[in-house]
Amino acid sequence: MTRPGLLCALALLAGCGGSSPPSAPLFPSFVDPGWKLESVQAIDVASAPDVVRAVGLRAAWRASYAGPGRCEVTAFELSTSAAAFELVQKWRPQEGRVSTYSGTLFLVVESQQASQAELIRFAAGLETQLRSTR
Repeated sequence: MTRPGLLCALALLAGCGGSSPPSAPLFPSFVDPGWKLESVQAIDVASAPDVVRAVGLRAAWRASYAGPGRCEVTAFELSTSAAAFELVQKWRPQEGRVSTYSGTLFLVVESQQASQAELIRFAAGLETQLRSTR
């Protein structure tokens, strides 16, 4: 094999390496009105609902916020923003849970203590802040 051919083959092999998982979204440390970030942890994508995995799930995280009660945010990083928007349309609303999206992130916000109106305000504030950092 010629030297240029060898270099080309090595470049192709280097490009075939596994890609690193996406880094966690920059969850804001404070979300109006009165929610403070307490923790962020990666979660196993295998534990995600089937509907989320089916549209191109890349990674997932859970963030905990304290404010007017406790609030958990599950963020699913998807391959495209269209997939995140599709999930917002498919996700079934429930009392104590709302969903939204920001770019390629599909977000599920849950709380047993906060009212539905508080969750909606929190989700809107979180979405706005995430859009400004992505």
